[in-house]
Amino acid sequence: MGVCNLCLQDRDLVEGHVFPEFLYAELYDPATHKFHQLHTDVSRRNLRRSKGLYERLMCNDCDNRIISGYESHASKVLNGGTEIPIVDEPDRILVGGLDYSNFKLFQISLLWRAVISTMEEFQAAKTTAAHAERMRRMLLTNDPGEPHEYGCVMLLPELFKDVQHGILPPEPIRIAGHWCFRFLAGGFWWLIVVSRHSATFVMRQWFLAADGTLVIGKESASTQFFHELAAHLVKNPTYPAT
Repeated sequence: MGVCNLCLQDRDLVEGHVFPEFLYAELYDPATHKFHQLHTDVSRRNLRRSKGLYERLMCNDCDNRIISGYESHASKVLNGGTEIPIVDEPDRILVGGLDYSNFKLFQISLLWRAVISTMEEFQAAKTTAAHAERMRRMLLTNDPGEPHEYGCVMLLPELFKDVQHGILPPEPIRIAGHWCFRFLAGGFWWLIVVSRHSATFVMRQWFLAADGTLVIGKESASTQFFHELAAHLVKNPTYPAT
């Protein structure tokens, strides 16, 4: 028994992924069935793991009904399983036909689970209690909020394609006066803005739109902070992980 982090009720907690399993699917080396867990701290050793990170965070109803519902739509969008219009342009990919509520809440759930995790790997992913509570209520009540509320920028690594095969847990970064959390999972960079004035964020046009349109950027000169992060990752003496 324990208190479920989502519904806040005393219930039996189930073991579940902090990051959903489908985000690891394309990362495994087919020969070893392991993936890379990366660090930006060059003093810390990168690791090869055979499975994702699990923790008892929620009750069965919240984990397997509410959160899994958001994951189901996102998995079909990112890994195939639903027909959606896609336009591949030189600097971005335009995706349409998404369920705004489900996909937006999936993005929020990734950061929220890292925030509430007690595992050492996710200790950098901490924000204020007010933001954690706001995200919890949005997830529990199926409220995706406005596009800029915990808006997420997604990008495809191109200059450092090797990092696509790794996981980097969320870590904070300050961008143009906004606190954000950046992480690497499922072959994408994710940048979630945790700011009360996120409607003014410089890359807000890349947030998932209320009509279900998503812009997935490609690394370019306009995303220098991702270039620097990727370069830092591959400079770790244990990259790739051993």
